[in-house]
Amino acid sequence: MAALDLSQFLSSSFKADTFLQTTLATQPESAVRDYLRALSQAKSAAAGDLQKNVHKNYAEFVAISKEISSLEGDFLALRSLLNELSAVNAVFRTADPTAVLERKDDVTPISPNLPDFALGSLGAENGAAADGSIDVGGGGTTTSKEVLQEFYESIDGLQKTIPLSRGHFVAFDGSKRKFFEVHPSTYRHRQAVQLHLLGDTVLVTVKKKNLMSGRSRMVLEKWMRVADMAAIDMKDSVDVTNAFKIMCHPDMFIFRSERAEDKRAFLSTLKRLTESSQLQKRRQRDEADEYSQTEALNCATSMPAAASPQDGDVEGPSISKEKAKEEISPSEKKWLSDLPFELDILIAHRQFDDAIGDLERSKPLLGKLQDSGQSLRAAVEARAQKLAHIVCSELVNPMSSKFQIQSNIERLLKLGLAVEAREIFLQSRTEIIRYKIRLLHFNGDIATYVNSLSIVVFRLIRNTCDWYSISFKEPSMASGFLRWVRTEIENYGDIVRRQVFESRQPFAVIADCLDSSMNHCAQLRQVGLDLTFVLEQLFHRDVVAAIEDYRARAKLNIVRFIKEDTFVFVKDVGLKEPASEDDHFDFGSATTTSVYQFYNLLMEFGADMGLLVSISLYAKIIWCLTDFFSTFVSTVLEVISGSSTNRQGFAMLSNCRFIVEKMMPRVAQHLAVRFERSIPELDEQGKRLAAAIDTTLEQALVSKIGAHILSRVYSLHVLDFSSSAAILDQANPTDNMIVLLGELDRMLSDAADFPSVRARRMVSDVILQLFSTMLLDTSWETERGERRFGFCGVQQLVLDVHFFLRVAGAFVNPVANAKANAVCERALKVYFGQNPGVKEKMKSGDWYEQRVKAAQAAYGRNWPFLQSTSKNFS
Repeated sequence: MAALDLSQFLSSSFKADTFLQTTLATQPESAVRDYLRALSQAKSAAAGDLQKNVHKNYAEFVAISKEISSLEGDFLALRSLLNELSAVNAVFRTADPTAVLERKDDVTPISPNLPDFALGSLGAENGAAADGSIDVGGGGTTTSKEVLQEFYESIDGLQKTIPLSRGHFVAFDGSKRKFFEVHPSTYRHRQAVQLHLLGDTVLVTVKKKNLMSGRSRMVLEKWMRVADMAAIDMKDSVDVTNAFKIMCHPDMFIFRSERAEDKRAFLSTLKRLTESSQLQKRRQRDEADEYSQTEALNCATSMPAAASPQDGDVEGPSISKEKAKEEISPSEKKWLSDLPFELDILIAHRQFDDAIGDLERSKPLLGKLQDSGQSLRAAVEARAQKLAHIVCSELVNPMSSKFQIQSNIERLLKLGLAVEAREIFLQSRTEIIRYKIRLLHFNGDIATYVNSLSIVVFRLIRNTCDWYSISFKEPSMASGFLRWVRTEIENYGDIVRRQVFESRQPFAVIADCLDSSMNHCAQLRQVGLDLTFVLEQLFHRDVVAAIEDYRARAKLNIVRFIKEDTFVFVKDVGLKEPASEDDHFDFGSATTTSVYQFYNLLMEFGADMGLLVSISLYAKIIWCLTDFFSTFVSTVLEVISGSSTNRQGFAMLSNCRFIVEKMMPRVAQHLAVRFERSIPELDEQGKRLAAAIDTTLEQALVSKIGAHILSRVYSLHVLDFSSSAAILDQANPTDNMIVLLGELDRMLSDAADFPSVRARRMVSDVILQLFSTMLLDTSWETERGERRFGFCGVQQLVLDVHFFLRVAGAFVNPVANAKANAVCERALKVYFGQNPGVKEKMKSGDWYEQRVKAAQAAYGRNWPFLQSTSKNFS
C-alpha cells in the first residue's frame, strides 16, 4: 500500500465511504492495520501541532480580543452619533425648534407620548406596580408624581444629574433586587449595586454612609443613555453566573444578579424599552416625511394655470394627484430606502425572523416601484440571498436542536426555498446517519453489529420522518422524502450485504441480522411508513444467492458422502439429535453411512432454512431439496457400475429407495406444515426418481452383474463345445454352469438383506440378459469363422441349458425361456449343418431328464435360494 497522503483529507469533496472502497477494499488485513496505525500517528502529531499553535498564538489572541472589544465600543459610539443625526434630521423636517431644544437639553430622552402598550408590557414583565414603576405622562395622577418625587429623593445626586420633568417614568426599580458589579478579568465582586431604568436612562446606584450623620443612602454612581449603550447577555460558566455586559464607549461594565429571574427581568425590560423608543422615533420620521410630501403636493396643486408649461394641460394637477394615490407613500419609500441597511443590521444581530418579516412586507411595495427601483430590488435580493445562505448553514449544523431545525426550515419556506430546504435538511440527516454509523464499533460479532446498525439507522429515519412531517406539510413534498428514505435503506442494505452475505456467514447469523433489520424497520409504522417490503426486496437476491451457494456446497458433500461410503450396514452413526419428537426418524437396519450423513445434511438445511422460511423463498427451497435428492440418486448411478460386490450394489439401490420412498415424503410433510400448503413439487420429483431407480439404476446394476457373468463365468466365447466324441451316459452339467447357478444364488442371498431390492426381477433380468447375449451373432462366430459344435459338445450345451432352466426355473420369465430354447435349437442346427452325414443318434429326452434330476440331487443343496420357492423375493 502507498504511503499515507494527508493532503487528500483536506479536500472539501472528500468522502470517507468512497475513499475506503477505492483504497482499502482490496487490501489485506495486515495492510489495513498498518494504515490504521499510520492514521493514529498522524492524528497524534496533528494534535500536538495544534496544541503548540495554541500556546504560540495565545498572546496574539489576547491582543486581538482587546482590539475587538475596543472596536465594539467604537461601533456603539458610531451608532449613538447616527441616532443623534437621525433625530436632528427629523427635527429639521418637521420644522419644530422645540424638539431641538429638548434634545439639546437632554432632559426628555423618550417622548412623553410613549405608547401605552410599551408601558403596559414593561409593567407586566417586571411587576411595575409592586416595585413602584410609574408613568407621569399626560395621564399621570398626583399619587404617581408623588411616588416619582419619592424615587428622586431616595437617590442622592439624581435631581442634579437628571432633573425631574414631564415624561419621566420608572420602567424598572431595582431597589428590591440584588445586583453586583463584577471585575471584567477576575469576575470578583467589586460592590453591591442597584440598577434602575428611568425613561431611556440606566441608573447605577450604590449605598454609601454619610460621615456626618452616620446614615447610609443610595448615591448615583453612574448613568448611561439607552441609545448610547448595548447590553449583552453572558452565558453561565464556572467563574460567573447570571451575568450580563453593558458597553458604553469607551467603558465596559459587567453586572450579575443573585437570581436568574432578576437578570431576565432587567434585560427584557431594557430590550422592550429600546424597541419602543426606536418605534416612536421611526413613527416621528415617517410623520415628518408624510408632512413634507403633503406640503410639496399642496404647493404643486395651488400653482396657477398660467404656470403650466402648456396651455392645454389644464388637468395636469388632478392627474398627478391620482398617480400619487396609486404609488407608494413617502413613508414607505423612506422605509424601502432604509431596508437594505436595516436588513444588514438584523442579519448581523441574527434576528432572522424580523429580517424575513421585513422581506415579506417589502415584496408588494417593491412590485409597485417603476424602473427606478431596480437597484433597490437588487440590493434587497442580495440581502435575501445572504440571509438564505446563513439559514442554510445553520440548518446543516449537526448540533442544532429539533426546535432550531424546524425554525430554520420555516424561515426557508417563507423565503420561497422549499425544495432547497428539503434537500439541505435531508442531506444533513444523511450526514448524521453516516457519522453515527462510523461511531459503531465492530467487535467481531456480526449479528450484534448489524443489530446496533439497524437501531441507529431506523431510529434516525423515524426521527427524521417526525421532523419532516411537522415542517413540510405540502403533499407535493412527500415524494422527495420517500426517495430519501429508500436511499438510506438501500445504503443500509449495502452495509449489511458486505458484512453478512459477502463474507458467507452461516444462515443462523443471516437470520439474526435479517430479523433485527425487519424488527427495527417495523418501527417506521409508528410514523406511517411500512417499508419492510423494501428490505425484503433488497435482501431477496442475496438470500437466494446464499441459498444457491449453500446448495452447491451441499451437493459436493453429498457426492463425497457416497464416494467415501463402504456401503456396509451401520446403526445411527453420527446421527444428530432431532429437535423434537416429531422429527425422530426410523432408519431400520439396511442403512449405510451415506444415508445418515445425507439425513444430517437435510436436518441442517431444514434448520437453516427454517429461520428464513417465507413464501418468496418457497420455489428456491423446494428446488434445492429436489436437487439434493436428485444428486444423491445420480451419484449412486455413477458409482454403482464400479462397485466391487453385488452386496454393495444392492446397498446403493436400497439407499436410493429409502431416501426416495421414506425420507422424501417426510420432508414434504414438514414443509407442508411450514408453508401451510401441500408440496406437489416434491411428490412429482419423488415419482420421477422412483421411476429412475426402477429403470435406470436397477438396470445399471443388472447390466453390471450380467456383464460379470458373461465375461468370467459362462460365455460362448470362453466355452468349447467342439468335441466330437460320444457323450457319457453319466454326463453332468459343466463346471461353468455350476458356477453360474452359484453366482445367481449368491446374488439372491445378498439381496435377502435388502427388503426394498426387487431381487426376483433383477435375477430374471440377468437370466434374460444371459440368453439374449448368447443369441447374438457375435457369440456364434470366432476369428476363424463360424463356431464349431461337435457330437458331444452340442449335447453338453443342451444339457447345461436344461439343467439351468430346471434349477432356476422360478426366476426365468417366458421370454428368457423362449430364448433358452432358441439357443439349443440354433446349436443343433449349426451342428447338423456342419456335419450333414452324421449317423450317431442323439440322446433322448428321458436321458436329459434323468441327468438333470441326478445333477439337481447332487448340487441342489448348494443353491438354497434358487431351490426354495418359499423365499419372499419381490
